[in-house]
Order: sequence, then structure tokens, then C-alpha cells
Amino acid sequence: MKDSASIKKIIDLINADGKHASYQELPAILRNSYGDLLKEMNWIPSRLDIPRLKWVIDSLNAKKINKIVDIGANTGFFSFELMKAFGATCTAYEPHAPHAKAMGLIKEICNISDSDLKIENSGVSLNDIENLDGGDLLIFLNVLHHAGDDFDRDKVGALSEWSKYSVNYLNGLSCKFDYMFFQLGNAWKGSSSKIFKDKIFFAETKKMLEESGWIIESVGLIENFLGEPRYEIRQLNSSRGSEDFFREIHGFRKFFRYCGNRISFNVDYKFMNRPLYLCRSATKKA
Repeated sequence: MKDSASIKKIIDLINADGKHASYQELPAILRNSYGDLLKEMNWIPSRLDIPRLKWVIDSLNAKKINKIVDIGANTGFFSFELMKAFGATCTAYEPHAPHAKAMGLIKEICNISDSDLKIENSGVSLNDIENLDGGDLLIFLNVLHHAGDDFDRDKVGALSEWSKYSVNYLNGLSCKFDYMFFQLGNAWKGSSSKIFKDKIFFAETKKMLEESGWIIESVGLIENFLGEPRYEIRQLNSSRGSEDFFREIHGFRKFFRYCGNRISFNVDYKFMNRPLYLCRSATKKA
């Protein structure tokens, strides 16, 4: 491992000006080796990366994952950790140059080969999907609601165009990957404009995923948010009415919004308010 100067350089790159600066945890191999240094630098990410990681590993339940693609990788926490968990290779797409460079330095420090991890300093537009290398697992977290702002501005000029665009985008991905680890925000262009009405956010997300060729295998909801946050795995099945499930999730979301205005969390409560999804493709050919 390299000395602390390399870690400081990585932290500087992570904190570089940008919409998604200071966003992710560092991979465990760096946290375990440089924990004291990170504490000195007041490094406290707040997006529930570790609970989300545990949830998706548990949800995948020892499925065979050999090839991963991470769209909107940021600094690669999920790329590095899921590669390690499954012994997989990964291609990571990150358009913000400082973050892609930070990911490259982490890769170098951890002695990860080019054949195991490929880092692309670019995003993935709708037009890029056809030529995208597929795989067993797609990591696609909190990216799609930025369409029309961070990418594909020419295709999503108004909020009214977002839903049709997103179904097309997700459908293209469903032809490339067996599974997708998915999370979605509800604010368009970082404003008060909502993609879906809060009351029907989960129902509309489920409809969007199903229309685009994805089957939801499990949903993650936060538990124990006043202690150590964790996600519970919820299964969708015919024995329980969808409307009951929708109402329960809406209740969770309302509760987190209420508490978020009144309680000082160690995490970003808006992320607590976003369910996790493990989806299986209904369209990908073997």
C-alpha cells in the first residue's frame, strides 16, 4: 500500500467541486488501513453505502455474478466491494473526471489489474446502451432522475418527457444484464419538481420497471434508523396485495420526511427515503 499522501490526494479528488462531491464511502481495504487518517480529515459520508452494500449482497443470495457494470460509479465504492464479494470483473462509468481519477488511484493502491477493473471517464447516454457490454449485474444507483440535467439534455427537455425516456433507457439495459441493483430519487433537476407524486412514488416506480422489462425480486426499506441503519429485504409476492405494500412504503417515506425536519441524522434522510430494488431481467437472452 502507498503512504498517506496517496490517500490525501484521493480525498482531495473526491472533494473536488462537483454536484456529487464527498459522496461515497471508501472501500474497506482503504478504510481498514487508513481509518485514523480518515477520521482526522473528518470524512463522514452520509449515503448509507455500507447498509446498501449489505442489503444487495444478501438479496443476491449467492447468485453467480462474474461481470459487473457500474453506471454513475462516483468513486467506485460499490464497484470495488461487489467485485470483491463475488470475485467478479467490473467496468465502471463515471463522467466527473476527479472522481474517475480518484477511482483510478484506489485501483492502483489496491493493485487491481486492468483486466479486473476498467474505468471509463464517461457517462452512458441512451444512444450508448446498444454498444454497452452487458453482464450479470448492473449497479444503477440514483442516476436516472438526473436525465435531462446531468446527461441526455437533448432527449429530456421537460419533466413530461422523463417517464417515456426512462422506460426506453431501462428497457435497453434489460436486454444487457441479468440483474440490476437500482435506486431512484424523485426530484428532477435538483428542484422541487417531483418525477412522481409522493403518494404513488413506489407504485409508479414499479410500473416503470415492469414496463421496461424488469421484474422486482426484492425491495429494501430502512429499519432501526435511530440506531445503526439497516435495510430489510421485502419480497413482492401475490399473497400480499400490492396496494397494502404501496401504502406501507408511502408511510415509511412520510415518516422519514417528518423526522428529517426534526431530528439530526448522521445520514442524509433523503436517501433513507429511497427504497432499494433488486431487479431481474425479463428480456435478456442467454
